[in-house]
Amino acid sequence: MIRSVRRAGRLIAAIGRHPCAGRAVDGCRGATPATVVVDRDGARRTLRITPRYDGQRKAMRLGYSFATVQEGVGPVAAAGYSAEVMWNITRLTVSAIARIFYDPEARKQVSGVVGSYETTRQSFEFDTEQALRVLGIISLSLAVVNLFPFLPLDGGHIFWALAEKLRGRAIPVSVMERASVFGFLLVLVLFAIGLTNDIGRLRGEGFDVR
Repeated sequence: MIRSVRRAGRLIAAIGRHPCAGRAVDGCRGATPATVVVDRDGARRTLRITPRYDGQRKAMRLGYSFATVQEGVGPVAAAGYSAEVMWNITRLTVSAIARIFYDPEARKQVSGVVGSYETTRQSFEFDTEQALRVLGIISLSLAVVNLFPFLPLDGGHIFWALAEKLRGRAIPVSVMERASVFGFLLVLVLFAIGLTNDIGRLRGEGFDVR
């Protein structure tokens, strides 16, 4: 562990020896490229990579991105892929909501209205396709939460309407009011956790949409 930290420190120092030509501002490119030796497919290659200044971390940084390959698919494959993605987002949303009651790390991942807006705004500045994907994920996650069977959520109204249908007569309002307490508490807890996390991100590490 100590050896790894020392290596990381030496790497950061080496990258820092390639500062921007003028005043260091976020995103400025280093005046000189850094020499990087990598092992790729069993062969050692020497690359010349120009660092960029990270204003948030106040340091020169090197990074990488994954190459993307666009493949055309037919309507059947597209529908299947869409259904798979929707199911995965639904499953992860339900799992995340359940884990916030006992997992501190899960609570740190929750965002509120502020976080949703800021993430979307930064995504549009970075890449429109990514921003639309983020909007889709947020919309689907909110739809899943809204279908939870607790009042005042829409899922709660559906649940009690089905209950009255099966029962054959109206359920007393007092019963639904008592049952709705859990739904109100869930909404308040999610709102409080999300707002607290958003404020912390705005004041600290940011949302890091890239």
